Amino acid sequence: DECMIHNGNCQTHCSNTVGSFTCYCETGFQLGQDNSSCEGINISLFADYNECDTSNGGCTHECNNTMGSFLCGCPITHYMDANGKECHDIDECALEDHGCEKNCSDTLGSFACVCGEGEFLTLDGKNCFSEFNLIPMSELSTR
Repeated sequence: DECMIHNGNCQTHCSNTVGSFTCYCETGFQLGQDNSSCEGINISLFADYNECDTSNGGCTHECNNTMGSFLCGCPITHYMDANGKECHDIDECALEDHGCEKNCSDTLGSFACVCGEGEFLTLDGKNCFSEFNLIPMSELSTR
């Protein structure tokens, strides 16, 4: 089904056919020469239908109305699914540059560094130290 991937690159609608697909537009618009974009027939005769007004256009996050169509958008902490409508959280721990000394725990829209048992997170939120590495106060006064 060619329409499953990026809506077949159709600006508005994609209709799956045997071995192929066809793009089509909303009322008042016609298919452009590229057979994927929609152009207004006579924009003064037709009002734009706001697809975002109905179930947010099917978008899981942002829906941005455009003339004759709409586009879904995601927050910067998410990525767009191939269907062009669903946003998924980015797993920051899967990125090589998360910077955690020990373990990384993915959270919605962010991540947190986690230390091992008996260890504590330093103020930078990325490195760990052990309670055995602490210097007793009595030693600090004699240095």
